[in-house]
Amino acid sequence: MSISRFRLLAALAFAFAAASCDSPSGPTPTGTPAHLDIVSGDLQSGVVGAELSSPLVVKVTDDQGKPVKGQVVNFRVTAGNGAVFAGAAQTNDAGQAQERWTLGTVARDTQRVEVRAVDPSTGAPLVFATFRAVGRPDAPASLAKVGGDAQTGAAGAALADSLAVKLADRYGNVVSGQAVGFAVTGGGGSVSPATRATDSSGIARAQWTLGTRLDSAQTLAATFGSLAPATFAATATVSGTFAKLSGDNQTGVVGRPLADSLAVRLTTPGGVPLCGATIQWSTTSDGASLVPATSPTDANGVAKASWLLGRHTGPQTASAGVVGTGQTVSFTATGTAGPAVYFTIGEGFDQTGKVGSTLPVPLLVRVHDLYGNPAVTETVQWTVTDGGGTVTPPTSLPDTAGNARTTWTLGPLVGMQKVEARTASLGPLVISATANFASTVVDSPSVGGFAGDTAHVRVHTSPATQPATITATVEGRTVSLLRSGSTWTGNLVLAGLARGAKEMTFTSTDPDGATHLTVVRFYFDAAPTVAISAPLPYEVVPLQVRVTASCTDDDPAGCASTAVFGYYFDDDSYHQLAAGGSHFDQTLTLDPILDGRPVLLQVVGTDTRGQRGSASVRIQVENAVTGWTRIAFTQGRVHDVSTDRVLYSDSTGGVESLKVLTRASGTSTTLWTGAAGHAVQIAALGPHGAIFEEGINGVDAVHEWRDGVLDPTAPASSSAQLQVSGTWAVYVTFNLPSRNLHRRDLETGADVTLGPVLGGTAGPNGDVVYDTPAYDIYRYRNGAATLIAAHTSDSTFNAPVTDGTSIVYLKRQGLASSGQIVLYDAGAEVLLATSTTLPQASTGYRIAGGWVAYIPTAAGGASQIWVRSPAGTARQVASGTSCGLLALDASGTTAYRCGGQSYVVRPNASPTYLARFWPRGGPVFLADGTLAFKVGGSAFQVPF
Repeated sequence: MSISRFRLLAALAFAFAAASCDSPSGPTPTGTPAHLDIVSGDLQSGVVGAELSSPLVVKVTDDQGKPVKGQVVNFRVTAGNGAVFAGAAQTNDAGQAQERWTLGTVARDTQRVEVRAVDPSTGAPLVFATFRAVGRPDAPASLAKVGGDAQTGAAGAALADSLAVKLADRYGNVVSGQAVGFAVTGGGGSVSPATRATDSSGIARAQWTLGTRLDSAQTLAATFGSLAPATFAATATVSGTFAKLSGDNQTGVVGRPLADSLAVRLTTPGGVPLCGATIQWSTTSDGASLVPATSPTDANGVAKASWLLGRHTGPQTASAGVVGTGQTVSFTATGTAGPAVYFTIGEGFDQTGKVGSTLPVPLLVRVHDLYGNPAVTETVQWTVTDGGGTVTPPTSLPDTAGNARTTWTLGPLVGMQKVEARTASLGPLVISATANFASTVVDSPSVGGFAGDTAHVRVHTSPATQPATITATVEGRTVSLLRSGSTWTGNLVLAGLARGAKEMTFTSTDPDGATHLTVVRFYFDAAPTVAISAPLPYEVVPLQVRVTASCTDDDPAGCASTAVFGYYFDDDSYHQLAAGGSHFDQTLTLDPILDGRPVLLQVVGTDTRGQRGSASVRIQVENAVTGWTRIAFTQGRVHDVSTDRVLYSDSTGGVESLKVLTRASGTSTTLWTGAAGHAVQIAALGPHGAIFEEGINGVDAVHEWRDGVLDPTAPASSSAQLQVSGTWAVYVTFNLPSRNLHRRDLETGADVTLGPVLGGTAGPNGDVVYDTPAYDIYRYRNGAATLIAAHTSDSTFNAPVTDGTSIVYLKRQGLASSGQIVLYDAGAEVLLATSTTLPQASTGYRIAGGWVAYIPTAAGGASQIWVRSPAGTARQVASGTSCGLLALDASGTTAYRCGGQSYVVRPNASPTYLARFWPRGGPVFLADGTLAFKVGGSAFQVPF
């Protein structure tokens, strides 16, 4: 490139003049410069921030076109923020000067370097030439989200906004034309397109359609090479159709699960299943439940629950709702009565009539299922068993109220006659009536004798002329006497009448309706009243116990004497311990044989006429308590104890209640109160309350008190066998021909049923091990049952226990009465010991945290107590007779009994004597590793 000769000469002159301060010094130019041309390096393209590949080259020539040597040329960056290496250069022999140019960091912008000088005559700036270059972006260095993140949309539908990412180099210059990948990483959705090139702004876009899985996060990643991905998240909402699929309008027996599960289906508006939505199941029917309470929809959009019907017959309702949407559907079912479980007395009992006559009131019984509903499907069979009479009809079907009736015509036998009512599954219920004639002789009370609070009345009659009825009356109080042969008896309550002389009037009515009166004078004197103030019920006392009692009587002379008796449960007999006056306050020294045993103390008071009154209190004798720390006391039997609660039975008032004592506050909460004949057999604390086994007249049932609600976990069965480990409970229901094992999660309330089984136990992690009627051992874990040991023609297995990792069980030859104690660990059997007897699970062997305690029995009955560590080292800690394990914790600390005494032993230590104790109590390791004893109504922390 050339410029005018005049300007060039002026500029070169200035350059020579300024060479000492603005240009490198050098030789004087060889000629008169006339032209300056760009030789190379113009209009290059390069990566921003980097030096151009080619130098900037100019050439200075004179007016003859000859190179000018030694001419100083200045280079200056005027655009793009780049840099030159030297800033000035002298021409060489060829008249050329060179410079190196490093571009600035801004891409897509023309960058410039000017070759400059100053006009020596005017001082004006002169630009001889301008080099230009274009910067390209550097390699992509970052990928960033610029739009579409954190959106909310319907599951299975496209989001409203597209996703956008921006690709830039390390200087923030956008990079276009590069393919960015888009991929769904969670939720099961899709994206389109899978790759998209960045546009001129460095941006790539894609459209995201959310997946139909609601149980996992909706996530997507944009990627480019090895750069950190740009991740997007979205929230999928339920928007679709929610409908019943199956299980509606069923009929089933109350208190039992329906045959078919309830099922619902959730889909998008287009019919695509929505997976992972939470379905809430609920019912308001008394005693009903849905398991599980919540369940997710599966891959087909379906969720199911099992419906345990409530206790009452008739229509019942349940509902299912999609959590968070307000969408619900309702199910209906009809509950029918279960099998007959018990009779109740209706009418026609204990009537009296002439022999051969029809009783005026028909016999009526009511037939009920377990929950008191009328059982209307079982025919009642009426049978005369005594007296030779007849019933009409002999069979009757209960009406809608469960009532069954028949008419009874008495037979020829004078005296007691009987009819039995029974069904195919119930009976017999015995109904009695009396056939008689008239004539009376008073036997008791005797003339001039005395009677207490209850007068025992007895009358003899002639066998040939029996009266129809006999009553006894004192001051308006009447009792109808009952006949046995020719003797009539009854009890007339006189309590509350004034003490003194009385008259008792007997009225007998013969078969013809005539009445006869007999009057007997006697003396009324109430029996004495005895009260015990110490010791308290279920108190634990040493061998020396203070007994404080009082005897009061309506006789001004008071009570003549008191006596204290002890009922020893070892020989079922009473022993008089001491005697005193009206007020008894003595410290009794008990026989050492009572140490560790329950004793019923009875105080009997006698008045001046020889009448007796009594009161009793049940205590527990344990001489070792003087070295223990009492952590709780209740006036009832302690079932379980933890660091913060105590579970106990309270029989105050004549019926048994199950209660929980909060140790910090000292307050008690009643969980359950039984009827007469109902008692708590086994009970244990749980994270939400307590679970217990109720005895009902020889039949057991399991209940859970959970967060303030009493739930009938298992219907009555003949063998509950409740056992609790951590937050898991197992129990057996036995309803012929099946015998099933149930595992209940005390944390969630969920149940799993396994069967048929002989029995089983749970580990602290929820594993269940059980033996089958074929004497195989199975382990149930994570929804699957695995065969651990299969019986053969030579070997059978039974009674397993587990700590959630390993299993201990019995192995024997066929059904022999001796066998081996075997540890199943890591898929292999380890023989622990051979025993001449079959040790019981829990008392004969236990496992916890990999530690195993076991008691083999040798010939002659001698027992050895062994403890094996998780590493496989076993040591004998004791031996003796009548040995049994009491507790084992995960540290290997073992509590046991031998020879009627209990001990505790730590690993690698000697045993420590604890005490004698009542077998229904015993020790438990608390959460903090301390040992607590449940004795009588107390819980003690025991040092060892």
